[in-house]
Amino acid sequence: MNVQKNFKTLQNLQSMEIDSKGIMWVLGSDCPGKLVLLDLNDGGKVVYSYTIPEDICTRKGCWLNDIILEERFEGYAYISEASNSDPGLIVFSRKQGKAWKLRVSSMLADVNVVNYTVGGVLVNTWLNVDSLAMAPVPKDRSEDRKIFYSPLSSRSLYSISDRILRNETVFCGIEWRTHVEFLLCRPSNSDGMIVDTRGDLYMGYLTKFAIAKTVSTSVEKIVWPDSFAIDDDGNLYNLADSVNRFLNNNGPLQIPKKPIIRILKMHTVTKSYLHTAL
Repeated sequence: MNVQKNFKTLQNLQSMEIDSKGIMWVLGSDCPGKLVLLDLNDGGKVVYSYTIPEDICTRKGCWLNDIILEERFEGYAYISEASNSDPGLIVFSRKQGKAWKLRVSSMLADVNVVNYTVGGVLVNTWLNVDSLAMAPVPKDRSEDRKIFYSPLSSRSLYSISDRILRNETVFCGIEWRTHVEFLLCRPSNSDGMIVDTRGDLYMGYLTKFAIAKTVSTSVEKIVWPDSFAIDDDGNLYNLADSVNRFLNNNGPLQIPKKPIIRILKMHTVTKSYLHTAL
């Protein structure tokens, strides 16, 4: 399975994911890149192996970094390819036994975030698209899901619809790039991230020695987070009140059909600053 310098076996293992059926999807980079599926219900037996084509994962320099799985639509895997020569997002269709690749500038490292310090150690490396996460399966299983991505050398977080990714034909043109959405600029760059079933996104903030959590991956629900309060039961409340709609006097206020003022709540297991510090 992993024999040094035997390129018929897995080399340079970087990431894996286990699906709901107990199948482990394993990435191996270089000579050439591979995606191997192991059945953990049967002692790790290899049940499928796919060699990623040279034109989307070169034998010299390919870096298969992170993987997330879509179990609908007969199975897809989304893989970040972080190489310096040809970074991008690889889409693999289990049904078709085929892969294709997206390339867009938001997947490149930010030159302003190439140098940073973590734990007193200077990191001076150009690292492209790295961490991936996906919104939970919608209640209407035919609806789109957002794929979140970020270069490691970047504070920017982006998303794109999985519907766009699954359609290989759209990449013949450039219109698909307009569907890439910039979400936020974080106070630190991140490596790993994950989304839970409530849609909360968790990210590591490398230079802050912290793990951050968004209230919801649906950014539209957090429009202008304003007043905060914490009750004695350890719940944090925030009033997201869309003040941006009121600041400019641009004529009559247009009230959309969707709510524009929300009270958000999350459990922090803490109390307010009025109490003695922990």
